[in-house]
Amino acid sequence: MWMHRILLMLFLVALSSFKNADNVQRLIVPYPGGHDATVDFTLQDSANHTVSLSQFKGKFVVICMEANWCGPCMQELAPTKEMQADLLGQNIVWVFISFDRDKESWDEARKENNLKGIQLWGKPKSEDLKKTFRFDSLPYYIWVDKDGSIVEDDAPRPSAHSAKKQLKLYLNG
Repeated sequence: MWMHRILLMLFLVALSSFKNADNVQRLIVPYPGGHDATVDFTLQDSANHTVSLSQFKGKFVVICMEANWCGPCMQELAPTKEMQADLLGQNIVWVFISFDRDKESWDEARKENNLKGIQLWGKPKSEDLKKTFRFDSLPYYIWVDKDGSIVEDDAPRPSAHSAKKQLKLYLNG
């Protein structure tokens, strides 16, 4: 009986957290421990250096889960570069986690795309990342505040009309 009550409570919390961004309704399910839960991961960059999310504590972090075979991901390249240029000088780190199928194609595309930020190879831990951040499609954006807490899971894509304004609110507020 108590399990039914817990499930009902979780359903009601999830139901009450519908958001409207660019007239699109989406369901945000709270992370265990609350929406402001802290998470961490460790991945390799192109030079095989270990990079952890926790090393960026004190900075606002935009995480982009992407792949070069993903059409919608490639459509976000220009808007991402525009947003980065508009936010230049802000206390923000851009982390791009690639789900490309092989490291060589990722490395080539990484150089060609020329996105400013931390470029990480996510494929070896893709299932862990999907479970941690609870997503199943790309691109997927997460915003993490200066304390390391998730403030927006399934954050708006840079091409979304409200994305820059919403991000500036977090950075300035």
